[in-house]
Amino acid sequence: MGRSFAYVILGGGVAAGYAALEFVRRKGDAAAGELCIISDEEVAPYERPALSKGYLLPEGTYAFSLLNTS
Repeated sequence: MGRSFAYVILGGGVAAGYAALEFVRRKGDAAAGELCIISDEEVAPYERPALSKGYLLPEGTYAFSLLNTS
Protein backbone atom coordinates (compact mmCIF):
# COMPACT_ATOMS: atom_id res chain seq x y z
CA MET A 1 0.00 0.00 0.00
CA GLY A 2 1.18 3.56 -0.71
CA ARG A 3 2.30 6.06 1.84
CA SER A 4 -0.09 8.81 2.97
CA PHE A 5 0.70 12.42 3.77
CA ALA A 6 -1.29 15.01 5.68
CA TYR A 7 -0.21 17.77 3.25
CA VAL A 8 0.56 17.64 -0.48
CA ILE A 9 1.99 20.34 -2.74
CA LEU A 10 1.04 19.76 -6.38
CA GLY A 11 3.59 21.22 -8.78
CA GLY A 12 7.26 21.92 -8.49
CA GLY A 13 9.75 24.64 -9.06
CA VAL A 14 10.66 27.52 -6.84
CA ALA A 15 7.08 28.09 -5.65
CA ALA A 16 6.85 24.53 -4.30
CA GLY A 17 10.21 24.93 -2.58
CA TYR A 18 9.13 28.13 -0.86
CA ALA A 19 5.78 26.61 0.12
CA ALA A 20 7.56 23.61 1.68
CA LEU A 21 10.01 25.89 3.47
CA GLU A 22 7.19 27.97 4.93
CA PHE A 23 5.36 24.80 5.96
CA VAL A 24 8.39 23.56 7.89
CA ARG A 25 8.91 26.99 9.48
CA ARG A 26 5.33 27.04 10.74
CA LYS A 27 5.05 23.38 11.79
CA GLY A 28 8.57 22.92 13.16
CA ASP A 29 9.50 19.39 14.25
CA ALA A 30 5.90 18.27 13.86
CA ALA A 31 6.35 18.53 10.06
CA ALA A 32 8.55 15.43 9.70
CA GLY A 33 6.93 13.05 7.22
CA GLU A 34 3.72 15.10 6.84
CA LEU A 35 4.49 16.87 3.55
CA CYS A 36 4.91 15.58 0.01
CA ILE A 37 5.70 17.49 -3.21
CA ILE A 38 4.31 15.93 -6.38
CA SER A 39 5.96 17.30 -9.50
CA ASP A 40 6.96 16.31 -13.00
CA GLU A 41 10.36 17.97 -12.59
CA GLU A 42 13.42 15.73 -12.53
CA VAL A 43 15.20 17.65 -9.74
CA ALA A 44 14.17 18.92 -6.33
CA PRO A 45 13.27 22.63 -6.05
CA TYR A 46 16.29 24.90 -5.76
CA GLU A 47 16.99 28.62 -5.57
CA ARG A 48 17.41 30.09 -9.04
CA PRO A 49 19.09 33.49 -9.11
CA ALA A 50 16.93 36.24 -10.56
CA LEU A 51 18.15 37.83 -13.76
CA SER A 52 19.32 41.38 -13.27
CA LYS A 53 17.64 44.10 -15.30
CA GLY A 54 21.04 45.79 -15.34
CA TYR A 55 22.48 42.79 -17.15
CA LEU A 56 19.56 42.44 -19.56
CA LEU A 57 19.24 46.19 -20.23
CA PRO A 58 22.63 47.84 -19.90
CA GLU A 59 22.63 51.47 -18.84
CA GLY A 60 21.47 53.76 -21.63
CA THR A 61 19.18 51.20 -23.30
CA TYR A 62 15.45 51.37 -22.87
CA ALA A 63 12.92 48.69 -23.70
CA PHE A 64 10.30 51.24 -24.69
CA SER A 65 12.53 53.02 -27.21
CA LEU A 66 11.20 50.67 -29.91
CA LEU A 67 7.58 51.72 -29.45
CA ASN A 68 6.05 54.24 -31.82
CA THR A 69 3.91 56.58 -29.71
CA SER A 70 2.69 58.83 -32.55
